This record gives sequence, C-alpha cells and structure tokens, in this order.
Amino acid sequence: MYSKHTGDLLKVSKTHTRNTSNGRPKYVMTIGEEKLKKRNRLLPLFLVVVLTLTMVLSACGGNQPGSNQPSASQPSASQPREDVVIIMGLPNSWNHLMPLSPPSAYQIEVCTVIYDLLTRKNEAGDIEPRAAESWFSSDDLKTLTLNLRKDLYWHDGKQVTAKDWKFTFDLMTSEYANECISQSKFNLLAGTDLAGVLQPGMPSPVETPDDFTFVLNFKEPMSAFSFFTNYAYTLFVLPEHILSGLDANNLMEWDYWKAPIGSGPCRFVSESNATEIILDAVDNYPIGDLQFDRLIYRVVASDAAVSALLAGEINAYYYGFTSDALLPLDGVAGVRTQLMSNVSTFSALCMNNDIYDANFRKAMNYALDKELIVESIYFGDANPTNSSVRANSPFVVETWKGRDVALAKEYLAKSSWKPGGPPLKLACAPGIRTQIAAVMQQNFAELGVQIEIMTQDQPAVLAGLSDGTYDMGIFSGSSSSFPTWITNMPIFFQNLCHILDQSLYFEYRNRLSVASDDAEIAKIAAEFQAFWEDEMPAAPMQHAYGWYIFSDWLQNVTAIETSAAWTWVVKK
Repeated sequence: MYSKHTGDLLKVSKTHTRNTSNGRPKYVMTIGEEKLKKRNRLLPLFLVVVLTLTMVLSACGGNQPGSNQPSASQPSASQPREDVVIIMGLPNSWNHLMPLSPPSAYQIEVCTVIYDLLTRKNEAGDIEPRAAESWFSSDDLKTLTLNLRKDLYWHDGKQVTAKDWKFTFDLMTSEYANECISQSKFNLLAGTDLAGVLQPGMPSPVETPDDFTFVLNFKEPMSAFSFFTNYAYTLFVLPEHILSGLDANNLMEWDYWKAPIGSGPCRFVSESNATEIILDAVDNYPIGDLQFDRLIYRVVASDAAVSALLAGEINAYYYGFTSDALLPLDGVAGVRTQLMSNVSTFSALCMNNDIYDANFRKAMNYALDKELIVESIYFGDANPTNSSVRANSPFVVETWKGRDVALAKEYLAKSSWKPGGPPLKLACAPGIRTQIAAVMQQNFAELGVQIEIMTQDQPAVLAGLSDGTYDMGIFSGSSSSFPTWITNMPIFFQNLCHILDQSLYFEYRNRLSVASDDAEIAKIAAEFQAFWEDEMPAAPMQHAYGWYIFSDWLQNVTAIETSAAWTWVVKK
C-alpha cells in the first residue's frame, strides 16, 4: 500500500529545536565558529532590549508570552471553561480561499484546515491517510485506487463522498478552470493536454465505482508516493452539492470563496480584509480530536512578529526568520524556536525564455552574487546553489563554485540581448525578495544590464510573469530532499518562464515517477540537473532554512507540519 521510499528519503536532515526557557540554548544549530562568535558578541545588546521590553510590558499590565493560554485549573460547574484560542501569525495574506489556485504558501496553510486532502505528509516525511483510508496502484502504475473514509462530513452536515472528489477533478480539468494557476498540475491525468484540460471527446480520468471508492487514471506510470508527494498536497476536495449548480464561467468569482463550507478540522466563521480569518474547531473531527476551540490566522509584519509573540498577541509565526533575527528571544521563558531543516525555501530568478535565450539566462545566473545574498540577507542560514535539488539531499549534484563575472560576460556576448534598450522589469513581492532584487540590480548593472524593480503582491507577480508584463521575477517554493518535486518545474515555471518545449521536462518527471530504487533515482536526478543547468530556464539562487517561533504552551506544531491541527497539543 505504501511506497518503500516513504520515510527514509526525507529523513536526511533532523529537525533542530532549542528550548530557551532556561536562558541558554539546549541545542545549538551548527552554523560555524565565526557565526557563533558573532552571535555571542551581539547577545548582550539584545538582552538589554529584551529586559527593557519585559519591564515595559509588566508595568503596563501587558500579556506575557503565552498569556492567552488556557487556564491550568479546571473550571467549576458554575463557571464554564474559557475557550482555547490559538492565534497564528503570517507575514502575508492568503489572498483568497479558492484552494485549487494557491497564490502562496500562506493560502495553502489556511486552506488545509478548512478543506480536506487525500493524505498528509508528517514531519518524518511519511505519507499518512487523511480523507483516503488506504490506496493501491495497478501493476502498470497507470491507475491509483483510493478508498475514502466514510465518516467525513461537510460543515453543513452532508457526507463527503467520491462524487465530491470526481466533481472537483472534473471541474479542474474543464476549460472553466483556466484561470486557476495550478490547473496544469492536472496534466498527469489521462485525456488531458499539457495545460491540464480534458480534451474533447475524452472520458473523465476519474471513476467512482461506489460512493467511497475513487479511481485516478494517469497518462504515464505514476507511483502512489510520487503522486502524494508532488501533487496531492494541494488537491483539496470541493462540495459537489453546493457548487454544481453555479455558473462555472465565473469560477474564481463565486461568492462561495468568501465564506466556504469545507470538510476539514476547522469551519469558516469570518474574514476581515484578508488580514484576519477566524475559524472554529469541528467537534469530533474523525481524523483526530482538536484541543482548541478557535483558530485565528492574523497577518503580522515580520519585523513586528517577535514583539507580538512576547506580548501574547500571537502564539506562533510561520516565517523563515534568520537565527540573528531571533536573538531577542534568547533567555525568554515560554517561547521556543525551531529550525525548518527538513524543508528549504528554494528561490530562483524566472526569466522569459521566449525573449531571452539560454546564453542570456546563463549570464544572469553567473552574474548573481549568491554568497552575498546568503550572508547579508539570510545571515548564513542558507546555501547558495546552482541546483534546484536541496543541498542536503542525497540526490543533489552541486556545481556552483561562486560568482563568475568574466564567465557571465562571455555568455552575455554570445546571447541575442543587445544593450541600449529600456530597463528590464523585475517583479517581486515585498520583504526578503525585494532585498534580493536590489542585489540583482547591482549585479546585473556590472554587465550593463539595467533592471527596474517592480514590487507587487505575489498574485500580481505571478500574473505579470505569465502574461509577459514582466521580464523577470523571483519565485520561491518549499522543497523536499526528494528530487521528483523539482521535475514538476514545468508545472510551476511553464507560464512564469514561458518554457517553449516542455516535453523533456515531463519526460524526466515521468521517469522519476516510476524509478524503483535509489540508484536509479540518483541517475535520473543527475541527468535532470545537468539538463536544467544547460537550459537555465530559471536561475537557482539559494536554499534557505528558516526559524519558526512558537509559544511554549502550544506543542506538537512544527516547522515541518503546521496544518495537521488534530495533532496539536495545548499544554495545560
């Protein structure tokens, strides 16, 4: 039932935590002697800031870390228990609640507790059942049969069945879903084209033999592990009984997305200007009981998050802080930090392949000062890279030897780019990406390539790259150590980079999807990385490993698996 790869391949890096309740780290991340010395020199200054902040909060009657935690004492019969409320901080908005067109990881984060998925990947990298109790593949790996739970219900009380899953897949492979940025993800299904649209006259790739059996038919052989790892983590189910009568021409404009009815562990209550969303826990959620009553996601600027956590305004913050940024938390009781080490944030510079040839794209790659980006922006909590496969993956082939301006100029001279034109438009979202863009602007100017930075929210960046408004853009996504996720780059990058011939990318993806052992996976992964380096559809920049912050009373919420709300433990 489960792939033999499940677990082992994704355990190449341990999750490091440090408990700061006793005033000094219990575990110190290996970041090098020089970095530790720098950290120790800066520590006294930050402790003064912490002490001052603590005194101010005490004088003003402010909340201490975790002050909105549940009472440890049991309520009396005449005094009802106070609701347990968990407040999660996010640096950016989820933008919308249409789960099958995710503009960012923050939207996925929120939607994963409102809607249901077939499976989940736990912290160890193992695939666990969620809406699907079990599954099996056909001998030729072209059919995946999933047995669904019979005890899942929509938040309006109607049972979730295979008809809902079929409705979702049929909708997403229809012409009406062409506005959804992830529609191309469905192109693995039989009868669809590269855009993920079911071709005229072709039968649905989904079968429902009964109300709780759901069958997927693939174009090419696809292992269950590859499907769950690379696709199923954003394949949310939608309610057929609510949506089937709506006008599909206006799919993205449905009022349903403003107050969705899902089947996940939390039900929608309200939303305020895409800056705060309130959800209530579902009673007796069958996959696991929840130890809280209300869950709130709140947008908080990253530079204000530490203060918000200390003041008890949030209980966790999903953001890749650098270790230097968290120095104010050293020695603060009731707070813990955790390194996101099993997953990296992979960033790349997307370039319009239709306009800028491979020599130009290589010139931009070698002009990038990736080391400067890692040291000055990520404070060393990242690896500069020439590969889309993570640095601590057993399948990586790393060829980056540092910035090479001379080589960049050679490639630029061979390219079709001509100087003297208007500045190239580089789009990026606010925050760290804007800082990276500033480094790029300086790097490229050394070659005579002028860049104009266009700061937009992430959906606008994606839309502008797709329609050609922007020449370049910074794309980031979470990676695993398993290489199959990166061979889906045509899915993520085909519109952003305007890749002209996608067939070879899909060939690599198909080969990795059915690879039977680690040696074969390593061979194909090496071939793919060499192919990527030669084509350079997007320039890899770095794999960053960030820190998350949590109130100590909220346990079992990790930087690896943040959305399995039924696994969270509220410390009494």
